[in-house]
Amino acid sequence: TPPSLRFPAELSKSGRQKGYAMKILGKIPDTEHQFALDWVADRIAAGKKGAVDEVVNPIGLLGWVVNSILNDTLPESSYGLRNSGQPPSRPQLPEPDGKRLFEAHMRNLGAEIDPETGLVVRAKG
Repeated sequence: TPPSLRFPAELSKSGRQKGYAMKILGKIPDTEHQFALDWVADRIAAGKKGAVDEVVNPIGLLGWVVNSILNDTLPESSYGLRNSGQPPSRPQLPEPDGKRLFEAHMRNLGAEIDPETGLVVRAKG
């Protein structure tokens, strides 16, 4: 495990779990590893605060994030972004309509979307 990676506690409870996480992260470029881990950490934190459903399978979520990065289908959100001076690379939705479809889907679920940024500002709880 590279010492510079910061794993959420939920993905580092055991060496075996961390090994699974590293195997999953191996599917994407090294430069995307911390972004994926931060995305998972932020989503877990949002679940603990009650903003979204709690994450019951962090390894499964990491797998979904990695596959979404590979397929350029990771929904736009503020998850995974850090104030590091340089914005991390963020996968973009492949179609211009993808953003509108995502926003419509989230509104159908009861979420409030910021019209300027398209980010979820409040989820139905």
